[in-house]
Amino acid sequence: MDVDEDRQLSGYRPPFGSHLSAWTGAALAVLLLSADLGVASATSAPASRPAPTAAPAATTRFNGPGQAPDQASARLMARVQRRRIEITGERTDSTTTWAEPDGSTTVETFTGPIRARDRDGTWQRIDTTLQEVGGMVRPKLAAADIAFSAGGTGKPLAQVQRGRQMLGLSWEGALPRPRLDGPTATYPGVAAGGDLVLTALKEGLSHHVVLRRRPQGAVEVRLPITSGGFRVKETSDGRLAWQDGKGRTKATAPVPVMWDSSLDRLSGGPAHQAQVSVEIDKSRDGSEQVLVLKPSPEFLARPDTAYPVTIDPTDTLMGPVTDTWIQYNDYPTSQRGSSELKAGTYDGSAKARSYLKFDVAKYAGKHVLDAKLRLYSYYSSTCATSGTGVKGVEVRRITSDWDPSAVAWSNQPSTTTTGAVAITDAKGYNSSCPAGHNTWDIDAIGQAWANGQPNYGLRLAGVSDTDTYSWRRYRSANHVAGAHDPATEPSLTVQYNTRPGKVSQVSPLPQAATNDTTPTLAGKAVDPDGNTVKLTFEIWTPTGTTALTSGTSPFVASGATTGWAPAPPWRQAPTNGGRRPTMARTPAANGPPGRPSPSTRQAPGRPPSPPTTSPPSNGQERRTAQAGSRDRSPSPRPRPTWRTSSTRSTAETGSISPRPEPRSPRN
Repeated sequence: MDVDEDRQLSGYRPPFGSHLSAWTGAALAVLLLSADLGVASATSAPASRPAPTAAPAATTRFNGPGQAPDQASARLMARVQRRRIEITGERTDSTTTWAEPDGSTTVETFTGPIRARDRDGTWQRIDTTLQEVGGMVRPKLAAADIAFSAGGTGKPLAQVQRGRQMLGLSWEGALPRPRLDGPTATYPGVAAGGDLVLTALKEGLSHHVVLRRRPQGAVEVRLPITSGGFRVKETSDGRLAWQDGKGRTKATAPVPVMWDSSLDRLSGGPAHQAQVSVEIDKSRDGSEQVLVLKPSPEFLARPDTAYPVTIDPTDTLMGPVTDTWIQYNDYPTSQRGSSELKAGTYDGSAKARSYLKFDVAKYAGKHVLDAKLRLYSYYSSTCATSGTGVKGVEVRRITSDWDPSAVAWSNQPSTTTTGAVAITDAKGYNSSCPAGHNTWDIDAIGQAWANGQPNYGLRLAGVSDTDTYSWRRYRSANHVAGAHDPATEPSLTVQYNTRPGKVSQVSPLPQAATNDTTPTLAGKAVDPDGNTVKLTFEIWTPTGTTALTSGTSPFVASGATTGWAPAPPWRQAPTNGGRRPTMARTPAANGPPGRPSPSTRQAPGRPPSPPTTSPPSNGQERRTAQAGSRDRSPSPRPRPTWRTSSTRSTAETGSISPRPEPRSPRN
């Protein structure tokens, strides 16, 4: 890891909300105790975590990287040092995972790679700053092997290789030595009155021609394609696709366009733009395809066209970057590879929508505590965040599959309003509301994915297509400026807890009988994260339809037995001499009053209650019909018999029954 990343991770950043740091996990058990007239159960609820028995002194500070190689050691360090610890063994090219001091886990995911492996196989931050190495110009570290010409002839202009797949472009004629500036290489004067500009992206390249002055005639740019077995095809909607021998698309480029240097005050973009005509020709010897770009002579000759004019920002990607945008009606097809994302409208006519997809596999089956989508807004149509007509930008969960390269205004995936979140934050308009992050709290969407809903990603759009205060322009995963800083890229940060395992019933044992009217209910459960666990118990009627009372155990170590003793009176059992006691109860589903027969409506997972025997009297010893436990009742006043009929166990962290206890941060 480089120094900057070490420094970033060395300080503890608290969880998203104070309510998240108070509890670690709970388990849900339903413990069914049946007598003639009652059933008991147990469930779990979030609860405040007990204060630690020993804590570092208030003045203790831990310096150095907050890192550990595996989950177990990271969790221990996080608790002891009271700061988040990165689990370095779980790094991927687009995700970072931390153990939090409260026992939860946080994973931050990006729509594209933020790191790549160096020659030693170590993860390092991507750095697309160009340098000349071995007669070629290359980025310091990218997710693909990218190389540009260092000038001269006989070399490819640019090529991108990933694994065995390679595609490239050439130039007809000699190239001057390029001027290098961060990720950009400029070859001056090679086109008609203009420069050829190449930019290294994380997984590909962008190339365009910049005309510095108005040309005297028609302009044509020819780029021979060296594609390593691929063939370029123009799609029906005008995009370019690099396809292998089986017709599978391996790289794409959006519809070529051009724009001038004028500024539209509403959109923040160029005032004049037009599409570029594209042809796929053959080289003189017929061995290669040639991409031919023909900008409109009328556009170039217009008196109001402001120079310089940029022609064809063709972005060629060979990786899974999954953010893009479309706009009616100037950019109707996918702009995958663009350095920005857009949403909303600035005039009620032009409407933009962005599509993003993140890897959510990490928290499948987990209890999501917090989920935040964050984008960096560098342009807004207003500073207003409230008032008439201000509705903001909404995030929705996508519910159908889509191709980041093929999505179009006429081919958009479906979405759902369930869990949708809108914000009106305005950043990037002027010095009163400068550029900064916009954040959507999408807990419900994160939990839907964790619960098994298919992950098709997210859509950003204005809440209203007529709200001109909603126009936003964000940085995308392809925004590069050399040394990579993921802080401005789209990210999804999710904090979650692993649900405890199934509860094991400890006492009373299944099918046991007791004359104790205040039995201690006990069980145990294992938390996969090793966090402390508590159980919540409920006592129900025999029919399993009404809860009579409930209680909770204290927090105990994972796997340790814990219990709860219901305090009387949780039932009524007046005696009448030597006669059988009567108790307040919910009537049984079947059978006469006073003694229910086994109910035909059982609690979930619970078999019918076993038959009962008459209570003992006069100190006589008797055995129950079902269990090997025995009862001695020296008192002449009989007590009812309670039996365990079954146990129902699930893992349900955060189940609220009867109500959650207040949660406070662990200090």
